[in-house]
Amino acid sequence: MAWQEVGTVHLDGSAISADVGPVSLPTAGGLEVRVKQLTPSNDAPFRAGLIYVRTTSGRTIGTRKFWGHPEGEDYSLGPLLSSEEGSGILVVEPRWLNLKALKAGRLWSLQFWAKEGPDPSTGGVIRDAARSFVSTAGNGLELIQIRFP
Repeated sequence: MAWQEVGTVHLDGSAISADVGPVSLPTAGGLEVRVKQLTPSNDAPFRAGLIYVRTTSGRTIGTRKFWGHPEGEDYSLGPLLSSEEGSGILVVEPRWLNLKALKAGRLWSLQFWAKEGPDPSTGGVIRDAARSFVSTAGNGLELIQIRFP
C-alpha cells in the first residue's frame, strides 16, 4: 500500500492535542506513520511529541513518541497489535517542553502520511513475495526463513 496523506497541523499552544485526520486501520500489522516538520529547524526548538489513533474503543494500536525533522521520519504504531476498528483519527500531542514553547508564541507545523504496517502473518517483511522478488526470467522467487541456533 502506498503512503496516503493524512493532513497537516499547525500547533500554536491553544490546545493540548490536535486531530490530524482520518486513517484506515488494518485488522493486523498496525499502521506506519510518516511525520515531516514544516517549520524550519532554526525556528523550531521542539522535542518529542506523541501520535496515536483515536477510535471508538480508545487508543487500540498504542501511542508512539515522535520527533519532528524537516527531512521526515517514519514510525510504526501497533505492529504487533490488532484492531477491530476499521478506522480512526490520527492525533498529535505536543509534550510539556513543546507546549511551553508553543504558549510563548512559537508555531510547530507538521505534515503526516500513513499506510498499513507489514502483515505479521508473513513474518512482517513482505506481503506478496512472488511479486516483490523475481528472477531474471521473470519468475517469482520464494523467500524461506532461515533460523540460526
